[in-house]
Amino acid sequence: MYLRCRKCLGIKVNKKQIYYFYFLSYEKTPPMKARSSYSRRGTTMKKMIVVGILGMVLVSLASAGLVGFLSDSASVEVTVEGPEFYTAPSNELWMNERPTGSSTDNLFYGRGNNNNREYIMTDGDALGGIDFYDPELEFVIDIEVSNLTIPRGVDLEFGFIATNGNSRPICSTQFLNIGENDTYTIPCDTIITSPENVDKFYFSIRGMANEDIKYILKTKDSYVKIIGVLP
Repeated sequence: MYLRCRKCLGIKVNKKQIYYFYFLSYEKTPPMKARSSYSRRGTTMKKMIVVGILGMVLVSLASAGLVGFLSDSASVEVTVEGPEFYTAPSNELWMNERPTGSSTDNLFYGRGNNNNREYIMTDGDALGGIDFYDPELEFVIDIEVSNLTIPRGVDLEFGFIATNGNSRPICSTQFLNIGENDTYTIPCDTIITSPENVDKFYFSIRGMANEDIKYILKTKDSYVKIIGVLP
């Protein structure tokens, strides 16, 4: 009696077809009249079984290699930090470049004609009309106020100048809790205008106290930090 292959499954290894077998049923075969013929058939069957076992070994090795390859692969989360825009002397805004040396005291007042400071990227750093993502950002301000008998406030804005010269705010917020001369971090995550066709970025700060109250913003240590991308 021998087992007849009812269904075979093949794979290609080095462009040669190798089969391994699984058996759905078997059937009896009557004895062969010629012994030599039976022996040849038996020998052939043994060869086929050996080849089948070899095929399964090769498939197992290939599967193990694939599993090993997949287990050696790794997914990595990468955190990419956004740019930082530093306030610099001469009312300039420097991208990813912190001014060296001592900070400059930029004076402005509460309400009135001189109640704000604006920092803009220079012509040499112009971006030429890029489209930027909607940023989640933080304002970091190192600030002093002349009279802190009550908390004072400032109005903060980060925006861009398009290639046509129009200024547009990206995000603005008010901070009303300056209670001492210190460094404050103020989040801003509400987009007013998506930054498209950007030539330059700007940062402005405006005093919200009475016009006799003096504000001093410390450059170099005051900047806008992009911390994420809004959905």
